Amino acid sequence: MIDFDNATFKNQMDICNNIMEGRYKLENSALTGGENELSDEDFFKRIIFDAWSEFYFLLNNSDRELNKYTTYTRKVMPDKYLTEASLRDDPFVFLMALTRFLYEYEIYTDFVRINQGYVWIEHENLTRLNSLDKKPFRDLDFVFFLNILPVRIIADLLQSDALRDTLSFSENINSLKGSIEESNSFVSKKIDENKSYLNGLNKEVTSLADKLNDIKSSGNFKLLAKGFSTIKEGKNEELKFANRRSWIAMILLTAIPLVSMCLFWNRIADINQGTSQTISSFYFRDLFYFGPALTLELLILYFMRLFYSETKSLKAQLLQIDLRLNLCEFIHDYVATREKSTSVNTNESWKSFESLIFSPLQATDDKIPAVLDGADAIAELASKILSNKGKG
Repeated sequence: MIDFDNATFKNQMDICNNIMEGRYKLENSALTGGENELSDEDFFKRIIFDAWSEFYFLLNNSDRELNKYTTYTRKVMPDKYLTEASLRDDPFVFLMALTRFLYEYEIYTDFVRINQGYVWIEHENLTRLNSLDKKPFRDLDFVFFLNILPVRIIADLLQSDALRDTLSFSENINSLKGSIEESNSFVSKKIDENKSYLNGLNKEVTSLADKLNDIKSSGNFKLLAKGFSTIKEGKNEELKFANRRSWIAMILLTAIPLVSMCLFWNRIADINQGTSQTISSFYFRDLFYFGPALTLELLILYFMRLFYSETKSLKAQLLQIDLRLNLCEFIHDYVATREKSTSVNTNESWKSFESLIFSPLQATDDKIPAVLDGADAIAELASKILSNKGKG
């Protein structure tokens, strides 16, 4: 099989080109008229040189394309037809080989140009070439190959491995297309299932988040209530201790006068039974007994007043703590409702409520921050919320 990219073949074609230039190239004066005005010899030279010029140009500039688009002719054409010897000994065979290579190449590359400007392919010229071949016993029909070559090329393509591979590839593509469609359907189904599953998970996560927020709010409420309970326990212990001290002071405050009175009555009895000397000694002795007792009585009375004030203060603080513990029962609803309240009047009521629930514990009852005012604020807030709901 001829290889147009082979260096040896190209060297041989260079020799053929020299022969063409020296033997078959016409003078410019012979090219002025048409092919019909040329003699048989000049006509043949015109056709073979024109075909050779086209072929030689492709050989030097597009040898790979020439190999690619002349597969059938290279496969069936004997190599000896396109050689220096063939050109010297039988130029008609050489021209036949040239025209068949060029015709197949033009079929693949530019079929429209085949009948537009190529003298070596015109039907009239090919018919005249058939008449110029004088060698007997051979069928060198230029017109026949013009008609039959495309059919043979197509037949060769239909039997080629490339076409079978293409058909097989097409079948594989159809099979792959079916598999891809099945895969797409499966993937789409899985996507829908996963989407439904994710939507379910999203709902569960949202539900858990809401529950977590509720638990968090409840936890905050419990922590607040626990804090007040801890304070209350401490204050109760302080109140018990303060009560004990008050009772002790009260007992001492009562016992000292009683003991003093008993001693005094015993002394009166001794005076009534004694002499004036005894009475005189009574004043100085009793001064040492009743002076310290009176002083102690005054001190105990002073401390008892302090204990009483402390007890009163602790009771006032416990009252405030109990109020806060009771108010903590609806602290969760308070937060939610507080965020929804936007009116000025409602905000004022909330401020009164907040000043009550979040104010510091007062040590005395005369400074307890608006307990009754706080209750009034709560009642006012409840009435406003109910009225707003009624309007909605």
